Amino acid sequence: MIKLFKYTLILITLSYVQLHNVKSEKALYPETTIIAQEDDFFLHTIKKGETLYSISRTYQVPVDDIYKFNPEAKDGIKAGSKLKIPQKAGKIQQEQKIPERTPEKSPKIQEESGSYHYHVIQSGETLISLSRKYGINDKDIISVNPGLSVQTFFIGKKIRIPKPENEQKRETTELLIPNDRINLSYIPAKNPMQDALLTEKLNKKQEEDDAKKKQEEELKRKQEEDAKKKQEEELKRKQEEDAKKKQEEELKRKQEEDAKKKQEEELKRKQEEDAKKKQEEELKRKQEEDAKKKQEEELKKQQIIINNPDESTENSGLNIRRFDMDLYRYLNKQMTEESLSANYKTFLNIYGEQVINIGSPDSAGFYKKFNAFFSEPTLMSLYKAQQNRFSDIDFINNELYPALEILLKEFPGLIRPTVYVHVSGLNQNVVVADDVLSISLDKYMGANYPLYQKYFYNYQLQNMTPERIVPDYLLGFMMANFPYEGNPGTLLESILYEGKLRYILSRLLPNREPWEYLAYTKEQYSWCNKNDSRIWKTILNNDDLYSSDYMTMVQYLNETPYTAAISTESPGKVGIWIGFQIINAYMKNHPKTSLPILMNFIDAQQLLKDSKYKP
Repeated sequence: MIKLFKYTLILITLSYVQLHNVKSEKALYPETTIIAQEDDFFLHTIKKGETLYSISRTYQVPVDDIYKFNPEAKDGIKAGSKLKIPQKAGKIQQEQKIPERTPEKSPKIQEESGSYHYHVIQSGETLISLSRKYGINDKDIISVNPGLSVQTFFIGKKIRIPKPENEQKRETTELLIPNDRINLSYIPAKNPMQDALLTEKLNKKQEEDDAKKKQEEELKRKQEEDAKKKQEEELKRKQEEDAKKKQEEELKRKQEEDAKKKQEEELKRKQEEDAKKKQEEELKRKQEEDAKKKQEEELKKQQIIINNPDESTENSGLNIRRFDMDLYRYLNKQMTEESLSANYKTFLNIYGEQVINIGSPDSAGFYKKFNAFFSEPTLMSLYKAQQNRFSDIDFINNELYPALEILLKEFPGLIRPTVYVHVSGLNQNVVVADDVLSISLDKYMGANYPLYQKYFYNYQLQNMTPERIVPDYLLGFMMANFPYEGNPGTLLESILYEGKLRYILSRLLPNREPWEYLAYTKEQYSWCNKNDSRIWKTILNNDDLYSSDYMTMVQYLNETPYTAAISTESPGKVGIWIGFQIINAYMKNHPKTSLPILMNFIDAQQLLKDSKYKP
């Protein structure tokens, strides 16, 4: 009877521990019996004294689920055998074989008892998020779940989470005897009152910590709000100071601009008066000189015709001197050095020094260098072709003569030039010096001339035609006689200067088409007209209008295949096109403005404003 009571007591004590203290049961059946973990199973090695019920409680898995994956266990289990324990009840996965891990030494019961949470991995959870949630290092989680890693961290898998030390309740006495010799009657029962007091204490401590944390957060928030408010007030004060300072500076700038503008207007009025007075004096002097010069030229003209009857054109108007023909005669030994020097003394000096760069006719060895220059076969072939192409130049005389007459009438101070034609070996187009005006005819053989194809681009060839001779004559003459007298430092000043020259050219050659004044094709001129607003906006948006950068000037004013700043479809020199449009707009709004006054209007900003140009 006593023996029966003892066994009954042991069974009752065991039941109590199993029902109320899962930690103690886990301590009796150490967790280290798990030696490998597959993707969906724990692989458990049975220790002596373990039962299916105790193993099911350890893993919190129904006994039926253990039978489902270990049917042989229905006939009984024995120490050393292995069981597949599903991580999630009822879940069937394909079994994967993982090498067994050597069991570690069983830890002490009081360290292992009640020291784990069991957690089923949810969607979105990671090792890091679980370590933060449970307040434990992720490496500690891996260490108690053999086979667990980032690669095997799957949704639905059940894993063990070590509890922090302050949560572990050591309620059992450390047992150093083997598991099969444990006397369960010596395991003390759990004290509910002690747990309640401990829980209340912990809750109170947690509330105090939460209150303190909330107070600190509120203080921090208040400090941040005060700092932000102070910063906003400082910013507002600074903005008000800046606005006041800017207003004062703007007022000062306006006053300076008004003073400068008044000074410039006064200077402009004075300049206009001086220019008018000078123009009247120059006109009177020119009339006297013209009368004298006309008499001398008439006498000289008669002498030239007597000595060189082929040298001048046969029609009335200009007597264009054919230096090109006499040079050809000289090279073919039909004219002596003395005759060439006598008939072209002034021009030959300019030609030798500025065109072919061999020096003055008075220098030693001049004619030896002269002959060597023209002995080159390619140059002689070009020279011969030029003589054939321009045997008759009446078309030049018929257009150039009336144009020069208009120009000399509009600008009485200009000296009437002696007009020549020459060859340069594809060097300078136009030569202007003193009273000399000459053009190199070998640069106008036509776009299809074979030799040009080797040395020039297509965009250059379009202006190497006979039609460009007279406009180039006039532009060269005007550039030499009307040098820009203002400040050519900005793009605006440069394009207005070029625009003035093209406008005057349009007055001198009224029968020409507008695109010819700009050396454009009809298609290029049409493109600019269609895109005038785009061109103007690009110049303004790029801050190029008042730029003095050399490369900016080049891309808008030089002869190029296209204007890079605008478009690859655009022609080159769109800056000159814009200048021409502005001057046209100005003259339309000021029709009584004379050409001399236009050329002397050097205030580029005022001219742009008065033009009211708005594409």
